[in-house]
Amino acid sequence: MLANPANAFVDNSAAGLIDAHVHVWTPDTRRYPLASGFAKEDMKPASFTPEQFMAHAKPNGVTRIVLIQMSFYRYDNSYMLRVMHEHAGVYSGVAVIDPNDRPRERMKKLSEKGVRGFRIRPHEQKPDVWLSGDGMKAMWKCGADEGLAMCHLINPEFLLPVGEMCRQYPKTPVVIDHFARIGIDGKIRGSDLDNLCRLARYEHVSVKISRWARLVPQRKMESSSSRRMYARC
Repeated sequence: MLANPANAFVDNSAAGLIDAHVHVWTPDTRRYPLASGFAKEDMKPASFTPEQFMAHAKPNGVTRIVLIQMSFYRYDNSYMLRVMHEHAGVYSGVAVIDPNDRPRERMKKLSEKGVRGFRIRPHEQKPDVWLSGDGMKAMWKCGADEGLAMCHLINPEFLLPVGEMCRQYPKTPVVIDHFARIGIDGKIRGSDLDNLCRLARYEHVSVKISRWARLVPQRKMESSSSRRMYARC
């Protein structure tokens, strides 16, 4: 049980840092079962609760946190929502829902509980079709109407259709997680950086540069043009 109140985690009397990308999970898989396809062995470490996270974060001045729904739980956001409820004012959240199961209704209900964004990813879909379904369009429309972000976990080949959706739904907040994982295959291509930077023409697009160092440690740009483009980003 998470019995500690919010003030046991942080001192809200002074402004602090926001960690905008945190996953938490509990070893209590009876109360919070893992989604199909996941096993306890996949949880590494076996536990990463808010208490464990704050043991690292608080000494570094972090006072507020954006939780990202952990993949272990897929569409069951209940553990994340519990953490947000028990530590109100400290945690916000990015949920995961099934885009084909009443997405607008689910988004609005979750927003009432403090969720401010929804993580989307293509899974096994191809770049030219992953955002084309009616459910995904409903999510983007709801995002525009309610100010809820579409948070993309994608590789760089999926950036072009994101730009097309931004054109169709210019008021929808958009977040690109992990720098669109540019460099995940060991190469930084100028074309990938071009596609990412083109999203800057849309007012409500943000990019997280998290994991950049892990994706491309000590790797060289393909060309001088790639280096210049990276500098502009």
